Amino acid sequence: GGSYGVVFEATTLLAPDTGGWEDPCINWLLKAQAWSMMLYFPLEHLWLLSRVLPTSVFDRWFAPSLSGVWVGGWTGPERTLWGNTLARRYSILWVFWNMSGIAGSLLRLRELRVLRARWAKMGKLSKEVAASLKKTRDAALLQTVRHVLYFF
Repeated sequence: GGSYGVVFEATTLLAPDTGGWEDPCINWLLKAQAWSMMLYFPLEHLWLLSRVLPTSVFDRWFAPSLSGVWVGGWTGPERTLWGNTLARRYSILWVFWNMSGIAGSLLRLRELRVLRARWAKMGKLSKEVAASLKKTRDAALLQTVRHVLYFF
């Protein structure tokens, strides 16, 4: 995770490796985040359409094929219940995306700390390598803060 959109998430899913991390949990979490967004975006857009389209357009083009039951005009409680169900489902996916983003960032930070210590112990920690590790660490910290702030 990191960027947004179905195209970006599909690219993440198709990539055999997502960043070169040693810990397989990091790659698994990135793939899980991508899957959650691939499901989240369509559900959110359907919910938005159920709110902004006039009832007649929504009933005619979306409701019959999605509900499995044609009621002759979705108004009031049926439409609200369907919209609330969509909102609940995409909200669960969004929370999962955030939680897996926090977990993935924390795992990245741990791996960077171990990598820095390993290179320092071997005497291969040059200024360029240290700067690169710091830049990656700062990006992971920023990602973690961003995911945490989404809950406020």
